Amino acid sequence: MSLDQAKAFIEKLETDESFRDHLIEIEEDDFTGRLAFINSHGFTCTEEEIESVLVHISDPELRTLVEAWLYYY
Repeated sequence: MSLDQAKAFIEKLETDESFRDHLIEIEEDDFTGRLAFINSHGFTCTEEEIESVLVHISDPELRTLVEAWLYYY
């Protein structure tokens, strides 16, 4: 996934409440299911790629949201 696509995923996660809610509703231990959901919306990525984009997020609230999604939901 390119950095631009990663940023687009983060933006969608931040701005699209329905997208975010559907993602969060997927079982917390089903990372494969979450990636499948993300991929079905045009974001082809791995867990490592999502983690790597965290360093590029300057907004602390958005970073917390993505970290929470990755590690706690």
